[in-house]
Amino acid sequence: MILILALAPQVQAEYSPMYISIDGPIVMGKGETKMYRVDVAGGPSEGKGNYTYTASILGTTGADAHVLPSDGTSSGTFFLNVTAKGEVPRIVLWVNVTSFFGIEEERMVKEYGIEVMDPIVISANVVNNGNISVRGVPLTVFADGKSIYSTTVSLDPGASTTIRYNWTDPSVSSGEHVIKLMLDPDQEFITFIGGGTVYTSTIWVGEQDWGLWNILFVVLAIFLAFMAYTFYRRPSKRRKR
Repeated sequence: MILILALAPQVQAEYSPMYISIDGPIVMGKGETKMYRVDVAGGPSEGKGNYTYTASILGTTGADAHVLPSDGTSSGTFFLNVTAKGEVPRIVLWVNVTSFFGIEEERMVKEYGIEVMDPIVISANVVNNGNISVRGVPLTVFADGKSIYSTTVSLDPGASTTIRYNWTDPSVSSGEHVIKLMLDPDQEFITFIGGGTVYTSTIWVGEQDWGLWNILFVVLAIFLAFMAYTFYRRPSKRRKR
């Protein structure tokens, strides 16, 4: 009798296609560091393994920008800190992820463009005028009536600090802009130096347009200054004896 053993066909494990998403600012200021969240799903690692990754900034040197950590292992979510240091106007965050389990392996690459610009620095000094520590006082920054940043302030009695915010909005137009910082008006201890819970300032973005009349005024002022200098430098006439 001859026995014939039928080998069952090897069934390949089923899993979803790989997917990578990157979430974070698309604009950052020179010298700033921003955090980016990377979510990975699918591939052989799905539900039973880990993902490995490498990250870098394309087309730049370490003097222009860098990302940390540059590699690692994750169960599906990891965070990257990107720093823009040079004069490059645009950088690209590059992430290469490997999904593996056993002998199965799948790779995927994701790129994320980031614009780099000179930030508009908004700052103001606040102080705790009370005799108790105050924690978590809300502070909101407005530009032309629109909220652009929120944070909280915590200060011990008599202490002060400087609130700074780098405004990096590529849609900001050249010209005059009204900046307003507002502390929670329902508390009475933390105020801006000089008093009050509201601080307003006017800033100018871009090169200021002097206009034709201002240019003519400057030219006239220079001409008059030259004429006055010439007049007073003339030698005086001597009397004849």
